[in-house]
Amino acid sequence: MSGEKLTAKRDGGTTTWLARGMLVLTSLAPIAVVYAFVLVGRGDLPAAAVCFGVALALTLICVGLISKARKSREPVNYAITNATPKDGDALAFLVAYALPIVVSKPDSGLNVWGFVGFMLVMGFVVAQQQLFHINPLLAWRYHFHTAKNDAGGPVLILSRTKSIPDGRLPIIKLSDYLLLDCSN
Repeated sequence: MSGEKLTAKRDGGTTTWLARGMLVLTSLAPIAVVYAFVLVGRGDLPAAAVCFGVALALTLICVGLISKARKSREPVNYAITNATPKDGDALAFLVAYALPIVVSKPDSGLNVWGFVGFMLVMGFVVAQQQLFHINPLLAWRYHFHTAKNDAGGPVLILSRTKSIPDGRLPIIKLSDYLLLDCSN
């Protein structure tokens, strides 16, 4: 049995499950940041602070879980080719990030149930489609790259570097599609 399977068996896959969940939540956290600015404009500083705090906490927890995954699992050499940066794809979610401004009228509050419903649908889409790279809050520390694995299948690589050369990399699999580059 490989070291990767032993590690996954030992921790039940909890580290990677949490890391993937946090990547989804931090992908949606910019919506809270935008809404926090709307609240600042309305003079509701306590609510704005909560929105900013939630987004910051989600980001820090996600970074911590990724760091834990790096430390608790032994990387496996993994062949990749055709690595391409995906950091710019966050612009595709610009409409979602701007939603709090669009639906917020200066004299009325945000429809909380509509906002929660929107966040749940967006979270489902991000998780189902594995759109983890739509994550601008992690951009200060991590970069996302698409690549091909040794069988020619697509993978998404989370790395601290802006570019990844073709070849073998020390990788921790966070899912069948999401890989964590441990070369740096």
